[in-house]
Formats: sequence, C-alpha cells, structure tokens
Amino acid sequence: MLNTLPDGVALLPTTEGQVPNTSSTLATGGHKVRTVLPLVGAFVVMSVLGMWMHENQHPSHFQKMSTAALTQAVEQKTYGYQNVGKGGCLLPNGTVPKNREAGIKENRAQTSCDQNPKCKGYVVSSGCRGAFLYENPDGTVTGGGKPPKTTYTWRNQPCMAKDLSMVYKKLGYGKCITNDDTEPVNEYLENVMDVECRQKCSNMSTCKGFSAATMNWKGCYLWKVGNLKAGGTAHKWRVASCYMKEEAAAVPQVSTLAPVTLPPVVTLAPLTLPATTSVPSWPPAPTGSDVSYTRLGSGKCTNAEKAGLKHEWTGVGSERVLQKQCSEDETCYGYSASRWGGGLLWKQGGLQKGGASWGGCSCMVKKT
Repeated sequence: MLNTLPDGVALLPTTEGQVPNTSSTLATGGHKVRTVLPLVGAFVVMSVLGMWMHENQHPSHFQKMSTAALTQAVEQKTYGYQNVGKGGCLLPNGTVPKNREAGIKENRAQTSCDQNPKCKGYVVSSGCRGAFLYENPDGTVTGGGKPPKTTYTWRNQPCMAKDLSMVYKKLGYGKCITNDDTEPVNEYLENVMDVECRQKCSNMSTCKGFSAATMNWKGCYLWKVGNLKAGGTAHKWRVASCYMKEEAAAVPQVSTLAPVTLPPVVTLAPLTLPATTSVPSWPPAPTGSDVSYTRLGSGKCTNAEKAGLKHEWTGVGSERVLQKQCSEDETCYGYSASRWGGGLLWKQGGLQKGGASWGGCSCMVKKT
C-alpha cells in the first residue's frame, strides 16, 4: 500500500502502542481511546488517498495551464550547418579552437551548438554517439584538422560549420501551418531523419522551413511557402516542431483577390522631383565560351560591405559544369565551387575575396 502513495504521504502509525499505562480506574476509558484512535488514523489516510486519486484523475486548472504552456510557441534560433572538410575543426589561422567532448548524437550536437553563440562547428563520431563542439567567438571554423580521436569512427568525419547566413526560427510544437490554418505546399520525404531534413532545407532555395520527425521516428516535410506558424497539438506528428527560415518571415502568402474596378485616370501636371541618389547597378557580365576567370582567393566571394550576396545554389555538378553555367548567364559575375559537387553562382558584381570557408571552394570572378 505504501508504494502506491504519492511523495510526502505515508500511513499514520497506530497509536495503540503509545497509550501509557493508567490506573485501574481509567482502564475502561483507556480501552475506548485505544479503539477509537486507530479508526481516526485510518479515516485520515483514506481521505488523503481519495484526494490524491481525484487530483490525478481530474487535474486542476493550474496543471492544465502548465501542460498547455509546454506546447506554446517559443521562438528559438537554429542554424544550417555546412560540411567544410574532413578532420577536426580549425580556426581560420589553422590553429585548433577551444573545444569540448560530449557523449551525444548529431541532432543533440546541433542543438547544443545552436544554443551557444560561441560554438561555430562540430564533429560527430560515425559510431553510436560522441561529438566534439568547437568555439570561435570572433568568427567561423573550417575543416582539415587532425581527427579529434584516432579510432576508426572518427578518422573520416567532417567538420560541420555553423552557417550564420542560414538562420531558422523554431516557432513551436507541431507541424507548420499557414496563417489561415491550412497545410502549406510541401515536399514530403519518408525515410529521412531530423539532421538530414534540416540539411536538405538549408541547401534548397525553394524551401522556406521544415518539420522533422524526432525520437527515432523518420519523416521530413519541406515547406515551400513562408509566413508559417506552429500548428500545436492540433497538428502534432511524430514529435515534430515547426522551423522557418528567418528570411521567409516576410514572404507574402499567395492569395486570389476579387476583381477591383479602378477610378478613371486623372492626368496631372508634370512634377519636377529633386535629385535622388541612384541605386548602384551592374552592367551585364560577359558571356560565351571565351569567358575567363580570376581566382581571388580561398573561401566564398564577398563584397566591400561584407554583406550577404545575391546568389543561386546548385547541389550537383563539377566545377566545369558550374563554370559553364555561369559563362552562359549575363547576371552571373562569378562562382564558388564545392569540392563535393555543386556550388554558388554569384548574381551581383563588385566581388572580392575574403568570404567564409565553404566546401573547400575559391572565389572565381569573371574577367571583364
């Protein structure tokens, strides 16, 4: 019986053994006391048990509020991660950054690195579990270092660098839904785990967010529209949550509007406007088979402002294929090819060296 009681509740001890000896004149009264007190103790215990069972079967309003609070949307930032080469992570100057080992799998390694602003990458074991988390408060990391351990499960593992330009908002529990509570346009992948799901969305420009199965479930929704929100318990699915790319928050939903009758056009007198600062525009880039390129340096291209460049990502193809694609496009001013295939086509001029390391790439710029 005691093992079934909640914490802090125990049967009251019988008082029969605690009644002191009295004179013979109190014998009758003492007998009554010894008979009544155990009954009172039993009544108290049964009352406590009854209240506890009722509380478990009919949770209080406070308990219901606490449970509901667990499923409320609390925005958290997460990031994309890029394979930047085999081996341990290194600082840009080639030294080993501060790091720590943790007995966790890759999904937990990503979560830990997401939550630590100093963490800029990780390496995970190909075995059951194990990860090294690398810090660089002032920049990013690249691959090419010695494996964190010499055992075979670490020898060929890559450094996965945090991509600070690929930011997600964790909107809350449940699959993502649109503002009108419908399921967004999506691509569903059945045999995909949560880490791979995030990676696929990061490498796909048409993907605006994702919901991945967790807790050893498989399955991945890649959402193709922005302005998403978490569906909560009404849209629960394999312990998934709603993640949306930060850049997709301002993407308007496509809607069909009723025809609008416009008023007659009124002709106004010419208005002289003050001079304005022109928006920089780049002339068309040269095209054709005779286009040549200059290698400015290692890493992705950047610009004078060190801001994000307009670009197009492709996930497959050799550098020759990527170069040919750029040479045929007058809006392409250069490219950065990944050693594992595919790369980035830079869609604005004024390119400079000095971008972040990414897939062993270089900044290749068209000669004009």
